[in-house]
Amino acid sequence: MGENASRNAELAAAQAVADSINAMEGSDYIAEAVPDDPPDAVLRSASGRWSTRAVEVVSVKYSPSDDSEALLREDRDDLRHIKQRLASRSAT
Repeated sequence: MGENASRNAELAAAQAVADSINAMEGSDYIAEAVPDDPPDAVLRSASGRWSTRAVEVVSVKYSPSDDSEALLREDRDDLRHIKQRLASRSAT
């Protein structure tokens, strides 16, 4: 993956995080690229009402032959933990 493609993927992942936070908190974050790494992106409030948050995207390789959510690093169980945390936060 080239540098531009990698940065675009990081920004898309950061926007997905922003969308989840917005849904949970009623905020209005948008992801913006940062010229110097780290962080990979910042979440900035469109209205200025919410504080800026830094985002560091960790890329995990997926197995092309498995389900799109099947991580090669299944030993860490990261995806399940993230889903549980998001579900518990949205349930409260």
